[in-house]
Amino acid sequence: MSIRITSATTSSKTERFGHGKTRRSGDFPPSIWSSKQFLTNHDVHIVDPSMQQKHDKLKGEVKRMLLTEVPNSIQLQDKLRMIDSVQRLGIAYHFKSEIQHVLCQLHQHLNYSDDGIFTELYSTALLFRLMREFGFNVSSEFKVAKGVERAYP
Repeated sequence: MSIRITSATTSSKTERFGHGKTRRSGDFPPSIWSSKQFLTNHDVHIVDPSMQQKHDKLKGEVKRMLLTEVPNSIQLQDKLRMIDSVQRLGIAYHFKSEIQHVLCQLHQHLNYSDDGIFTELYSTALLFRLMREFGFNVSSEFKVAKGVERAYP
């Protein structure tokens, strides 16, 4: 018993693409999205004045929080976590000079003090990453705070 294979008949919805190959057309309806909708240039700088005032107020508050002097290492750790959060939110470009100022003070403190600042590995790693990210030369040999056993190499 032999089976004969024949090609399906082509409908009027076919297109010819060289070398005798045919391709069926989908006959889809036109797209509801026009290219003009995607290519329009929306002016994103038009902002409600009350929202702009709120934005400026919050921005000033964050700048104040960054530039406030911190008396102890716990508040310093909180400030580093704040810098990390601001970076993760993607708004660090608004506070670049303030972050640079804070890290410059930390770098000077690290260079001229004999004791370590942090007792936790997380805070030390965060400080190390931020310093390196902002272009400060920081040695991988860090100091351990006095009275704390070195739990990590």
